[in-house]
Amino acid sequence: MKARKLLLMFSLMVVVGVPLIAQAATAIATVGPNTPAPNVFYNGNCNGAFNIITNNAFIRSKVGFGFNPNVNVQFAPMVGLCATYQINAAGIWHLGLADPMGIPTTFSVTDNAGNTLLKGEFRGAILHGRSGSSSLALTLPADNVVYDAAVSPFLAPGIPPDGGSLSIAILSQNPVMANANGPQGFQANGDINFGMQ
Repeated sequence: MKARKLLLMFSLMVVVGVPLIAQAATAIATVGPNTPAPNVFYNGNCNGAFNIITNNAFIRSKVGFGFNPNVNVQFAPMVGLCATYQINAAGIWHLGLADPMGIPTTFSVTDNAGNTLLKGEFRGAILHGRSGSSSLALTLPADNVVYDAAVSPFLAPGIPPDGGSLSIAILSQNPVMANANGPQGFQANGDINFGMQ
């Protein structure tokens, strides 16, 4: 049922031409890797596993909490939803992703001592690319991030915990080809932007 809702929402957005990238009114933080080692992984086709994990990243606050050059980033795994996959004649493709158990996808950013800096969850994402390009993106179909405010000191006081956004600018180590079966697997670097409406 949840996969059908995501498919319907995605299909309606494509049909009516709604932009697929949700814009956040307030940037909260940017998280990215410190080295060129990959932190974004996809194992290919329309039903592949998508993972984001690194133990060598930074977080830069956009709301006055500074910079930490040594953080760990972990997202719960997501999988591609074949029913959502679309590719056009120009090779531009979009693939819905979701938690394989149908529950919200969780994420956390922690420092090297294990202290949580930013934590939350969201439902569904869309992976975008163009066949033969190394540049990809992950966006949400709606601003549905719910931050765990109790353990997220990188949230500014007064920012509501729900209605958040995130997007990931992804640069693959090699061009990613795609066909009717989905995009090929890739390893990449990704910078994550967290925001709030």
